[in-house]
Amino acid sequence: MRLVAFDPYPDHKFASAHNINVSGAARLAGDSDVVSLHAQQTGQRDTHRRGRIELMKPSALLINTARGQLVDEDAMAAALREGG
Repeated sequence: MRLVAFDPYPDHKFASAHNINVSGAARLAGDSDVVSLHAQQTGQRDTHRRGRIELMKPSALLINTARGQLVDEDAMAAALREGG
């Protein structure tokens, strides 16, 4: 498994020491088979919004272990209805 992470303030030394590839959010969404969200709500709603959901592979899994508000639920429902 190749581990890829997005963080607006990445710790590159930690990532390198743990064999973690740091990527941009859009690229991570498009390239990943599994996207797992581990973030706190910071006032910016819908961190995983329509644009990123549309970039995800149709077979990708989205696991939100954080706050529900991090995912645009309407965009997720639309993607599921459209088979994507």
